[in-house]
Amino acid sequence: MFLAAGQESTVTLTVRAPANLLPSLLSEVTVTASSGGAPGVSASARAKTYTPPPPPVTGVATTTAILTPAANASVTIGQATLLSARVRNASTNAVVTGPLRGVVTFFVAGVAIGADDDADGDGVFSLPWSIATDTWTATGAQDSRAVYSGVTLQPNAQNLLGSTAAGVVTLTARVTDALSGIKNVAFARDGSGIRAGTLQSNGNWTAELDTRELLDGTHTVDVWMTDAVDNFVIQSFSFTVKNH
Repeated sequence: MFLAAGQESTVTLTVRAPANLLPSLLSEVTVTASSGGAPGVSASARAKTYTPPPPPVTGVATTTAILTPAANASVTIGQATLLSARVRNASTNAVVTGPLRGVVTFFVAGVAIGADDDADGDGVFSLPWSIATDTWTATGAQDSRAVYSGVTLQPNAQNLLGSTAAGVVTLTARVTDALSGIKNVAFARDGSGIRAGTLQSNGNWTAELDTRELLDGTHTVDVWMTDAVDNFVIQSFSFTVKNH
């Protein structure tokens, strides 16, 4: 922008809040204008961005009361003051205590000063305010507000009851014998009830076991493998049944 001495112009600046900025968090932005032809000539201004928390759609009504500063109290620029408020349940008059129960944001003259979530849980949402002399120019009677955001509370989670699935499982085994080949494969459950395996087209041997016939607990399956010259090998596997 090119301006002659004594001229002025209006510049519109768009400040985009970060994507993950927390609700009711104030971010300060400083804008500096410097002269390109006169070294050392510059001016700056500060602005704040405010991210309001999303209010709940339904719920219990509340009331908010400003504690400090009191109504019609005088606040002096350049001195510190305390902004505080209390929130109550409109139905029961119970005090809303934090944290994790929403935030109160304080406004003076329409400017968001800051917010508090009552982290100490004393039922008072408060914010120390140091009124900077270089940025605060509003004087006289000004609107002072404490805005409670409300909070969405999750209901108690329902208990998950136990459930059982029972059915038939297919036992599968793949065995090889490079010298004489496999003659047969059989399956035994808990050392008894030998079931002959069936050779499938893919080379697997299978047999069915109905787990509904078994008691709850740990069981074993023995796989008997016999080759063409009647040499055999047994391999065991464990599994758990819970039908009830």
